[in-house]
Amino acid sequence: MRDFKSIRYDLSIPIIYLAFFLKLTQNLSDFSFILEHLYLTIIISIFFLSFTFNSVTVNQLGISKSYLGILKYKQKTWRDIKFYAEVDEVYTGRYANTTESLWFIDRNDKVCLRVQTEHRKNLNEVLRIIDKFEDKYEHKLSQKNPHFMKNGWTKVEYNLVAPKNE
Repeated sequence: MRDFKSIRYDLSIPIIYLAFFLKLTQNLSDFSFILEHLYLTIIISIFFLSFTFNSVTVNQLGISKSYLGILKYKQKTWRDIKFYAEVDEVYTGRYANTTESLWFIDRNDKVCLRVQTEHRKNLNEVLRIIDKFEDKYEHKLSQKNPHFMKNGWTKVEYNLVAPKNE
């Protein structure tokens, strides 16, 4: 059984982590705090770096999401998933942005697995394998502020993106 992986990296977490330590050492005027608490610093560094890289693994049994390839976050079989959909998550407010992602929707119309598509390697190969096992929702969805929906706490609303040039 062959596994296909797609790895995502997010460099915002290490940058925030580095900025925090630089701010801490500027206040202490040297690195004595870090050297005195070396083991704690290493453990915290590994913890934050583990959230920098995540991978999605697809095989004939199902799909799983893990951090650093070791810590399994979610694992779903193809039987658990009804279909998957491409979604534009539109966030409004002070830090408004749009995130493109894939939602794997279960039989209860709730999101059972969410995969962000930006900064991801080998996504096309993984999608080709997913298409063999799972149906795709025929329209692209657009959700406004889907905080509860993307975690599977509420049901998916099937709001369609208006077609362009029609």
